[in-house]
Amino acid sequence: MRLSLPLIVGVSLVSADIWIIAHFASKIEGAITLMTLAKQLFAAPMTILAQAAGAASMPFFASLWSKQRHYEFATSVADSVSRVAALGLLAASMMVALGCP
Repeated sequence: MRLSLPLIVGVSLVSADIWIIAHFASKIEGAITLMTLAKQLFAAPMTILAQAAGAASMPFFASLWSKQRHYEFATSVADSVSRVAALGLLAASMMVALGCP
């Protein structure tokens, strides 16, 4: 349970984000839809890459942590995060460049 707690918190924040958007955008007609679609489009590259990388690497990270190999765990997580962030920025840049004004 302790190893999956960060995953549970991360998934829970998605629900809270929807509530926050609905609260602040409810004053203007159509704003909830526009804000939700903009958020989904903005997050698409990172969502696709990060969720796939997280699901694929979770068992590996859990095994490193359970074997008390904390330094290897930390470097592996840092490497994975930096690679996913770089690929996400690259994908977002492509979406901006290919998008119609």
